[in-house]
Amino acid sequence: MKNSLNRIITRQQTRRMPALVAGGYAVLAACWIVLSDLVLAIETHATEAVTITEVTKGFVFVVVTSTALFLVLRRYLRALLQRDTVLMKIAEGISASTGDAFFASLVRHLAETIGSDYALVGELAPHCPSSVRTIAVFANGEPADNFTYDLTGTPCAGVLTGGFCSYAEGARKRFPSDHLLQQMQVDAYLGVPLRSATGQAMGIMSIMSRSPIRNPELAESIFSIFATRAAAELERKRTEEHLREQFRHISTIFDSLNAIVYVADLATHRLLSLNSYGSNIFGTAWEGERFHELLQLSAHTVTDICPSERLVLNGQPLHPCIWEFQLGGTGRWYQCIDRAIRWTDGNLVRMGIALDITETRKLDQLKDEMLSAVSHEMRTPLTAIIGFTEYLQSRTPDEQERLSVLDTIHREAGRLNGMIGNFLQLQRLHARIDVALVKAVSVNELLLSSKAKFDTVTGHRITVGCPDDLPPVRGNPDHLHEMMENLVSNAVKFSPEGSDIEIDAERDDGYVVIRVRDHGIGIPPELHERIFEKFFRVDNSDRRMTGGTGLGLALVKEIVALHGGTVGVESVVGRGSTFFVTLPLCPAVAVEEEAGPGALP
Repeated sequence: MKNSLNRIITRQQTRRMPALVAGGYAVLAACWIVLSDLVLAIETHATEAVTITEVTKGFVFVVVTSTALFLVLRRYLRALLQRDTVLMKIAEGISASTGDAFFASLVRHLAETIGSDYALVGELAPHCPSSVRTIAVFANGEPADNFTYDLTGTPCAGVLTGGFCSYAEGARKRFPSDHLLQQMQVDAYLGVPLRSATGQAMGIMSIMSRSPIRNPELAESIFSIFATRAAAELERKRTEEHLREQFRHISTIFDSLNAIVYVADLATHRLLSLNSYGSNIFGTAWEGERFHELLQLSAHTVTDICPSERLVLNGQPLHPCIWEFQLGGTGRWYQCIDRAIRWTDGNLVRMGIALDITETRKLDQLKDEMLSAVSHEMRTPLTAIIGFTEYLQSRTPDEQERLSVLDTIHREAGRLNGMIGNFLQLQRLHARIDVALVKAVSVNELLLSSKAKFDTVTGHRITVGCPDDLPPVRGNPDHLHEMMENLVSNAVKFSPEGSDIEIDAERDDGYVVIRVRDHGIGIPPELHERIFEKFFRVDNSDRRMTGGTGLGLALVKEIVALHGGTVGVESVVGRGSTFFVTLPLCPAVAVEEEAGPGALP
């Protein structure tokens, strides 16, 4: 079968066709006149009947009719050629690439097809429906810059409210307040709203010309075709921008998470997306890598930890899969939550969120260690209390022995009570409970208060050295008093009775340094850091020479850290120890506010 396109004549053939038809007609008609007269003369043997006048008359008739035929054919063929040109312009205008390139091509072909001086496509402003921002403009045979204009008082305002608007001529006179029409000397105007599939107005398309439109019906038909395609493209553009904006929002949320968020193919396990947090850990060259290899897991681990079959069943997502892994190199632990989601192409993929649980694991380990230490430390005073109680129940000691046993029970019960109190206080400090009251605290009063508490109950000579003009520190008064009491109590316990304990303070730039010095047993250098651990004591033998809970210095460290300071120790075995605390000074503003009633902000 022959291709039907082979039967379509070209433009050049269309232009020659009227002359060829008229010429052929003239030749055939002339031949007919001459031959018919010759045949008639031969048949009738009357050659005299064929005269020059008759032949001339026939040829004149042929010339006139062939000329008329030429003109008629040329007119209709030109009309067909013009319509063909229009259809080609329409096809070119509405089949261009998408996006801004499409709208630029559309307004150019629209203006050329209809023969207008101006053509534009505009989009309604999201928060101002009376304002339009042009997407593409074609003016005076070339593209023009985009601009924003107000619809009030323009023919475009009627377009949005009433639909298709056509003024084949006299547009400038109908809208005298439209300065744009006056400036461009527009006489003809066509406009149509660009609506979404739901009928919502998204924008407007219009053409304007300085001369009247001679064939308004044809212009409107062509204009409607372009407008339909423009509305579809504008809705597609808006949908794409909306999806892109949603993706940006989701990406922003994922990038702000302190977690690894990845998307991987269910079959190949190769990464399709990774958030900024993950990129900072693994680097930027992650695309195409298999997610379990990037997480530094062995190649067979996916089958063991979370295979794809646990995420999808019969093409439907299942419940999330939760697993944990340790990242090689850093040693940090992560809890990963994997589930199947629909990706941008509609296919199911694996999305994983890996949360850093290292601190949680450390807290769990610390909790276990603390519970073990608490149960061990509590067992000692409890054993003494139970043992001496059973001793009193089974025997009838004399008064002096009975008082000694009761004194031991009371002392061990007090020790147990202190241990529980210190432990609970540590927990409160960890949870940041009871830290809201912050005031300017006088360092001099703080040191004198701790001296007064131990002066009357111990045989030690406690001295205080503190300048009267030393600025206050900013903190919780109760916590700071507890800090000082633990430091002085520690000095009393680990120094011989009757020895000296010196407490002093001085200013060091923006800080106050408080020192508590004793002349006791001292601390070996390798234990200077460990003495601030919970339940750790220098005298850790079965035969302890000193009492205590082992939580005092741990409380001091926690309180000092809570106030933004530091704590340390300098010690020589057999000669004593000096504990020093550095606390930031109270700001001048806080000091002024403390002059009045109430706490500091």
